[in-house]
Amino acid sequence: MRLNTKQDEVVATVLFAAKSLQKAKGDEPSERDVFDAVMQWKQRRRPPLGELETALAVRNLAALKWLQVKPSRNLPLADEATLDV
Repeated sequence: MRLNTKQDEVVATVLFAAKSLQKAKGDEPSERDVFDAVMQWKQRRRPPLGELETALAVRNLAALKWLQVKPSRNLPLADEATLDV
């Protein structure tokens, strides 16, 4: 999978946040837990990370089995966005 620099940052942040949450909780975090952790950690980033790109990164990394998370229904994804996965 080829990524540009911005996508690399999002992927690395998602993977790091998921691993940190798993260590803290002792079990698999949910997709929403990871999403919230990434958005909180990167809240001061300029330009800020988009909610849609972050949510898609979490969902796509889980689909690729790069990330072990529990599915969440409350990720901020438009119905059309999930069709592109």
